[in-house]
Amino acid sequence: MRKTVNKIMEKQMPLLYFTSTNDNGICSYRGEIWQEYQRYDINGFLEKAYKRLEEIYLSTSDDLSSFESVTFKIDFGKDSCMGHWAKSRLEFMKAMENDKFDNYTPVDRNQYEVFRKKILGLYNRLIHLNIDTVETLQDFSVRTVL
Repeated sequence: MRKTVNKIMEKQMPLLYFTSTNDNGICSYRGEIWQEYQRYDINGFLEKAYKRLEEIYLSTSDDLSSFESVTFKIDFGKDSCMGHWAKSRLEFMKAMENDKFDNYTPVDRNQYEVFRKKILGLYNRLIHLNIDTVETLQDFSVRTVL
C-alpha cells in the first residue's frame, strides 16, 4: 500500500517599499508598498508578479498663508488588485526608479514607516479647511465707457 504525502511548499513573498518627495513650490510626498509573488503565465511558465498593497500621497503648497491647497489620498489593502506589468525584480525596480512622475527611491520598512508617520502627521495638522479664512465678498468695480 502506497502512502501519499502532501508537502507544503512555502515561498517568501517579499514586500518592497518606495518613497518619493518633490518640492518645487508644491510639496509632494508619496509612498508605496508592493508585494512580490510568483504565478504561472498563460504558457505555464513561472514568473514574478507585483501587487500594490499601499499608496499614500500628500501634496501641499509651500506657503499655506498665501496659497492654500492640500491633497491627501490613501489606498491600501492586503487583497488589493492593483498590479504592475513587470515580470522580474530588475524590471520592476527600474520601472519604479524611472517613473516619469515620481522617481521612487527604494527604502527599507523602518524608513518607510517613518516616512508614512511624517505624511500622516502633516495631514493631521492640515486636516480640514478653516472656513473662517475663506473670503465671502467679492470686490469688483464696474466701469462705464462713454
